[in-house]
Amino acid sequence: GALLAQGTATRPITFTSANTTKAPGDWGGIVLGQGTDPTLTVLDYCILEYGGGVPGRQALLAVDQVTLPLQHLTLQYSQGSGLTSYQANLTLTSLTSRANLDSGLQLDGGTLTLSNLTVSNNGQAGLSGYGTVSLQDSTLSQNAAWGLRIDGGTWTLTNVTLTGNGADGLLTNPGNIQVTLATSTITNNAGYPLNLHPGTTLVSASGLTTSGNLAEVIAVRAATMSSGSATLNALGLPYRFLGNVVIQGTGGASPVLTLAPGITVQMNPGAGLLIGAAAPGALLAQGTATRPITFTSA
Repeated sequence: GALLAQGTATRPITFTSANTTKAPGDWGGIVLGQGTDPTLTVLDYCILEYGGGVPGRQALLAVDQVTLPLQHLTLQYSQGSGLTSYQANLTLTSLTSRANLDSGLQLDGGTLTLSNLTVSNNGQAGLSGYGTVSLQDSTLSQNAAWGLRIDGGTWTLTNVTLTGNGADGLLTNPGNIQVTLATSTITNNAGYPLNLHPGTTLVSASGLTTSGNLAEVIAVRAATMSSGSATLNALGLPYRFLGNVVIQGTGGASPVLTLAPGITVQMNPGAGLLIGAAAPGALLAQGTATRPITFTSA
């Protein structure tokens, strides 16, 4: 099946509540499932608001296992998220997701190309999820929790602004996550600009600007790295270990944490690195004469 909803800049199509006093959850939402015909389906210049009341979905727009371009959408006042996707391959352009009770966007798998997003004032993260994601020319601001929460996958961020959020600008959860930042700005968040699980590799961060955050450091949380490998690269900011980081494998794995030459690792009181205490694990800290690795107090 297909949905053809082609509005215009001056005559958008609005999906909204029929109630006199509108409220989040007044209606369900739009679900584009795996049988959606991508050659006929169009959502362009559409406004979806005051929905998100479908049990198990709780989003104004849910996209599952389909390949689609979506553009010029406004998603607002949802009982849940503005948009959720599951193993979908999406190109989202010029999308606004604001004032939803949960996240602005929740992405679960797939390949996602996102550009010109404005995600603000949502009740949880601005954007959260996992997948192969390219995010560019976008602003995630004033969300109650993180600007961006990464749960897995490979992420490339270009010209992204994370500002004024209620927790960290960017947070990563457990998993072998790779993040590349270019020409991005992280400012005035209540938490750290970057708050990483130790299994995350920041590949590069060229042109990164941070200011006005809790502290201008890359925070590394107390956690156990139990598989895979990760590298803390020299990105212009010190790393701060907030608690004990344990490097030891499970199920026969032997995880490796690599510290690149030239980085500074600040340790909070009581924090440390525990390697291979009860299972295999390794630390590779190979500095150079001109670029030593420094372990110091926070």
